Formats: sequence, structure tokens, C-alpha cells
Amino acid sequence: MTTEQIRKKIHTTGYGIFENGLKIEYTWHETRDDTGKLRTLILTPKEATEELKSMGEIETDDWEWVGDNYILSQHDAIQLVIRHEYAKSLDNDMNLLEIDKALDALK
Repeated sequence: MTTEQIRKKIHTTGYGIFENGLKIEYTWHETRDDTGKLRTLILTPKEATEELKSMGEIETDDWEWVGDNYILSQHDAIQLVIRHEYAKSLDNDMNLLEIDKALDALK
């Protein structure tokens, strides 16, 4: 699944930075017509700083600084969800590839 396809399936409903990490709530819509399923992305302070640094949003590993100075925007929340869902999609694709290889080996 491409990042564009993922973007069309999500709608953020809430997001914030807390003492124990970052939380984003979003609705995942399989099709435009369905009501969607509520999902939550929770990142620990370490995971959140790594993701935000890789996105170019922050330059520090200090979670206390992030909590005091960084404002999580809806755009950043969407990007974090897209990255998360994309990673899940890649893992799923890799698992399917391994299953295909195992089935081919049995032939």
C-alpha cells in the first residue's frame, strides 16, 4: 500500500504529547462509504523523538524539551500515522513474500 493510499484511509480525531509519550487517535476507513474503525497510535518518548527527528521536526533526544517546546500539529500527527501504517503494510508484505517462498520450496 502506498502512502497516498494510506492517507486516503485515515482521519485523525485526536492527538497530543504527554509526559509518557505521544498519542494519536484516528479512524481507518477501508472504503469511503464505511464508518471506519477507531485506532490509536501510542509512541513512547524514545520512539516519538526518533520519529520526529527522522521527519526533521526536532533535533533533540530530550523528551522534556519536546514536551515544553514542540507543538504537535495535525499535519505531523497524520505523517506519524502514515509512517506507522506504512511500516505495518511493509511487514505484512514481507510476511506474504516469505510464505510464497516457503510454498514454492514445497513444490
